[in-house]
Amino acid sequence: MSWTDRELTAWLDELLPANRMVEFETQLRKDTALQARVTQLIRHRDQGGNTVGEVWQRARLSCPTRTEIGGYLLGTLSS
Repeated sequence: MSWTDRELTAWLDELLPANRMVEFETQLRKDTALQARVTQLIRHRDQGGNTVGEVWQRARLSCPTRTEIGGYLLGTLSS
């Protein structure tokens, strides 16, 4: 089974569904090429490879709703 970089990143961030995580970890124990990819991805992250998308996903950021934006503009947001 082949894994995308997005799935590997999700695994690192513990965001994969449980059943996929089990599949991945089972394969990771046996597959040296997959181990090398994970190692390379970890190195890239540790060296400051931070795109806006990576930070967005890692920090689990979200967009404000229309109601929240409206409340901000009107100055009626509660603290």
